[in-house]
Amino acid sequence: MATVTSLQPFGEATVISTLPTLTPVSAAACQLHNNFPCLALTGPPGMRGFAYGIAFRDKIRSNINRSLEREDIPTWETCEKLIQGYKEELAKEWPTGYEEMKGIAMGADVSIDRIVFLNAREDIAALSPLLVDDAKVGSRNWDTRPRRGADQTITSWFTAKGTASGEAIVAWACNSTKQVLDENLFVSLEFHHSAEENVPTVFLLTEAGMISGVGMNSARVAATGNYLFTTADHLPEDGETYFPLSCLNRYLLQCTSIREARGMLYGLVRNTSRHVFLGDEVGACSVEITPVRIIDHNRKTDATTQVHTNHLVSLEAFQRRHEMQDRFLDASSKFRLYRLEDLIAVRGSEPWRLQDIVDLFSDHNGEPDMICRHPKAAEESGSAEQPDDEEKMMVAFVMFNPQHKLASVCKGPACQGRMIHVTLAKLATRESAQDEDEDSDED
Repeated sequence: MATVTSLQPFGEATVISTLPTLTPVSAAACQLHNNFPCLALTGPPGMRGFAYGIAFRDKIRSNINRSLEREDIPTWETCEKLIQGYKEELAKEWPTGYEEMKGIAMGADVSIDRIVFLNAREDIAALSPLLVDDAKVGSRNWDTRPRRGADQTITSWFTAKGTASGEAIVAWACNSTKQVLDENLFVSLEFHHSAEENVPTVFLLTEAGMISGVGMNSARVAATGNYLFTTADHLPEDGETYFPLSCLNRYLLQCTSIREARGMLYGLVRNTSRHVFLGDEVGACSVEITPVRIIDHNRKTDATTQVHTNHLVSLEAFQRRHEMQDRFLDASSKFRLYRLEDLIAVRGSEPWRLQDIVDLFSDHNGEPDMICRHPKAAEESGSAEQPDDEEKMMVAFVMFNPQHKLASVCKGPACQGRMIHVTLAKLATRESAQDEDEDSDED
């Protein structure tokens, strides 16, 4: 049976106001500090999903409705045609993940198609420009209209050699609509898998109703990444099924090493593109995945940082531009990449502290698009009010420290939010201790 720890942190949580001082707080205090809702789940896949669906029912429904209203999402009739292929491939390639989705659907009292839609949303959004009259799912024609619905993200890697503590850090930030913050649609989850599944415990930051996001497992593997949209993306022909890359990070977090996770990429049948970043306490790999190729995004040998956003960055992708090109027409992805790289270059060889990384993602001075974006920046930052591009703003910022299995999570812009630090703890150990206490009481 699933165990629900409703709206409280998993593992051991602490809150900080000034890095790196850590002050333990209670679950109630975490909620008081207005961070993301937290949920710990145990049991078999279906029961985990059911508990998830019940706990966040209203948020899940709201997220479905919000997603269906995006201008880059086709009609529901068209979505359903694409969803059927994703359902078949998920059931075959990742049955436990599909069982979780069915459990969420039951708990939230929505159809399984709606939950699969949420968990394949960016794949569907990537394919919508390829549709003719919003219905011909078999067509391979495509239209380069601007993609305004997609969230924009940044992933940055700081090697152990480049940090003051000697510990590698993976940082990730997401720009989305203000509605995500207003309705608290981002949630923090911890999945404790059953013994039969034999996979690590997983911490996840994601949107309500999704089973994948950015996260880290108890084997010290962190997985983040960014949406990509390329001309290699294509619609399924009759009878074709594909794995939704929106689910990729959680799927890879079943692995206990970067090598194992990277190897799993080659077995996935895919028709869309995505960037994935895998890091542990020693090394990392940054990979651009398209329907036709898996491309390594390598950093310079002597570099202690690496950055990726929502467009193809690797040298090999540039060399193969005759085969495929970016379809993401929003130039802010490149502006944010260049700004981060400039700030990193100015810093030179000075080691990075956690607060330095927070400050990096709090930058407001980039033009024409800043890293830390919000509709109206604080006056003390010296930045002017920004144009309202669908009210896009930084809604989440997270840093992973694989060595200590530590996730530092911030709700809202990095310059304004309060961080909560969470460590992954083995639930089995806590349960064993509880059993021993019960045995002692009986004696």
